[in-house]
Amino acid sequence: MDASGEKTCVRCVKEYTKVCGLKYQDGNYDLVKLQDKEYQDKLQVQIDYWNKIKKEIEAVRSNGYENTDIVNMSETYFKMADDTVSAAENYSEKIATKIRTIELLSALDMLCLVILIIVQTLMAMKMARQNKLLEQRAYTDARTGLPNRSACKEILNNNEIISSPTACIIFDLNNLKFINDTMGHSAGDRLIVKFAGLLRSVFPEKDFVGRYGGDEFMAVIYDTDKAEVDKILKCLCLEKDKLNNTGNELLIDYACGWAISEDYKESTIQILFDSADSYMYENKQLCKKQNQ
Repeated sequence: MDASGEKTCVRCVKEYTKVCGLKYQDGNYDLVKLQDKEYQDKLQVQIDYWNKIKKEIEAVRSNGYENTDIVNMSETYFKMADDTVSAAENYSEKIATKIRTIELLSALDMLCLVILIIVQTLMAMKMARQNKLLEQRAYTDARTGLPNRSACKEILNNNEIISSPTACIIFDLNNLKFINDTMGHSAGDRLIVKFAGLLRSVFPEKDFVGRYGGDEFMAVIYDTDKAEVDKILKCLCLEKDKLNNTGNELLIDYACGWAISEDYKESTIQILFDSADSYMYENKQLCKKQNQ
């Protein structure tokens, strides 16, 4: 066999080895076996046809290519190879499509998760707002807008000893029953609302003003002294007189009593409340005597 024949034989062996490597994933070329029926079928046809070409190549060596069909068979083989490559490309495209689909589905899953988190967050915020509104309603007097009796009780139930100077003032509207009996309960309600607005406008924003119940109101002044309490009460009296001098038929009159923590060795808000309530009652009795 001449050198040309040996080279041809070596190329044939390498070609066959590569094709078989693609079929069975073996050999020295680290070729990958594609798990696709169309591709494997075309590859098998190519392998079978290669065996025929090998015989034709042997005939060429013996008789020369003029008396063989090697040219046509080679073209047929290369057409088969092209078909096999096309099948491999189709398979690769299908795999790529699956990967893109998986990526798209993963992105959609992530988007759905983000949307779910946003919805849950919005629902939680809505629930928190609703709870806050319910809590506000539970502690707000519907008629005056001031903290109601429950809110007042929350402060009074704090049994901690007062550490900074604090004062508690109790107010009681005078003649509310008379107004209800002579002018109707709607007039009495307007008087209550009017007095509540007066209290809130006079007392500093930092301090507590609430409707304890009926015609009773309470205020708690923090970080204060007797001089400031006296100043606030004088201001309240002046503002009350201004309102009464506007010609309004619903005249505001009240009794009040107050107590401050510096007068007690140890005190709580409840202790101040009880003392202030006692002083308010004394003031109310005095008002009645003066009006007789």
